[in-house]
Amino acid sequence: MVFCMLLNSFDFMGRFAVRKLGHLLVMVAMATATSVSDAGMVTKTFTATVDASSPFAGTVGTGSFTYDDSLLTGIGDEEIDFLSGLMIEFTIFGQTFTESDDIDLPDEPSLEFLDGVPEFLDFIIDERAFVTNPVPIIEPNVVRISFGSLTPAPIGGPDFISELSVEVTTIPEPTSFALFGLGTLTLFARRSRRQGVSNS
Repeated sequence: MVFCMLLNSFDFMGRFAVRKLGHLLVMVAMATATSVSDAGMVTKTFTATVDASSPFAGTVGTGSFTYDDSLLTGIGDEEIDFLSGLMIEFTIFGQTFTESDDIDLPDEPSLEFLDGVPEFLDFIIDERAFVTNPVPIIEPNVVRISFGSLTPAPIGGPDFISELSVEVTTIPEPTSFALFGLGTLTLFARRSRRQGVSNS
């Protein structure tokens, strides 16, 4: 009788231990899955200064971009775009823009890498009706904001610095009209060329 009771007791304790071990393994698996899923997400900060061609030259905006690092091999030219989960937040002129504000959504914006390091942010905001995704810009006379190359910043500041192109509605003087047209063609050529590279 006592022997049977001991067997039953050991059996109960064994089943209890197995159950507890099972719960522990499930918790470990969930924690590991969460850790793995979070490990790929990387957020980098940057500042962008309006270039000398704009009346707003020297104005600085601040922002960040977030991407899934696990999508990269770290070798050669690579790209992560909106459809791959790229997130952007950028504030300038008292207004915050996000990845959903790009003129070519959902094909853009995109972040281009060289050997795993971000080198170009292809992100353009435009309020005019002829673009696919117009977004109002509250700063008077500003109609277009576009980003470009990213340069690693010194330690202690943001992760990257960049120049910003800001287009305004001011009608250019006759002597500068040709330069204005050339700049516009260069802008569209840049996007077209970079899209061609990403599609090849």
